[in-house]
Amino acid sequence: MIINIDGIFNPKKTDFNASKLRDIEPNENEVKLCELFIDKFCDYSDKYYHGTSYGVKHTVEAFVGSYISNGALIKAFVNKNYRVSIIEAGPNCKIGFRIKPKFKSIFTPIRNISPHRPLNILNENELYERVGQLLMHNQEH
Repeated sequence: MIINIDGIFNPKKTDFNASKLRDIEPNENEVKLCELFIDKFCDYSDKYYHGTSYGVKHTVEAFVGSYISNGALIKAFVNKNYRVSIIEAGPNCKIGFRIKPKFKSIFTPIRNISPHRPLNILNENELYERVGQLLMHNQEH
């Protein structure tokens, strides 16, 4: 398995094309933000989440307020020992996780919020503060 900025790839699949593979590692700051998201909101699951890594990355982007690559999201889940299953030859995968029950109510609505800001501005405290604001907003509506 190969993880780059675009996602995850299986070079053993017949439709894998190495010539199209970009040699760019996922950004470590993006990986760290994804790991914070995983620690706060995710639990391991024997079942794969209903969406793909690409869909989940958009949700994480909404929480952190910054671009996250598909590869950074996948690398974070792999780093945390979550189960991943590559779709075809890549770049997307299924991930064996579920959202912690107390956060399910905000998981879907948050996809519509995406105020992008520079990645280096957001730190762990800002992430938790943002999550707290979103939880309060959700309770008000």
